[in-house]
Formats: sequence, C-alpha cells, structure tokens
Amino acid sequence: GSAHLHGLGVRPGGRGRGFGAALTAGAVRALLAGGRDWVSLGMWDDNDGARRLYHRLGFRTGHRLTTFRRR
Repeated sequence: GSAHLHGLGVRPGGRGRGFGAALTAGAVRALLAGGRDWVSLGMWDDNDGARRLYHRLGFRTGHRLTTFRRR
C-alpha cells in the first residue's frame, strides 16, 4: 500500500531551522515502518524551498499536474 503526505508546513518564523526536514523524514519513516510500500506528496510548483527539501530527502518528481483557480 501507499501513503500520501498532505498539508505539511512550518510557520515562517521556524523556517530554515530543520523543522520541515524532521517533520517530513519522521512521517515517512513512520509510514514505511508501518508497512507502506511507498510515500508520495504534492506541492505547489512555485514552492522552490519545499522542492529542495523534498529532493534532499530523496523524493523525486514523478508527475506534474496543472491546477487552475479563479483569482
């Protein structure tokens, strides 16, 4: 089975201190230890900081989706 991480975030004052990496890595470890075969997540395309973090943790871009919303 798979798992999907959704809605992870760190408040602006806590960014750059390793909280996002710890949160994400801990969640992934717990899910894999709990029997999941793989873990996915999603992010907005312009979130370069999150992309760097996720790639550093071993995630790779598998699919790109386009979302449209009214402004």
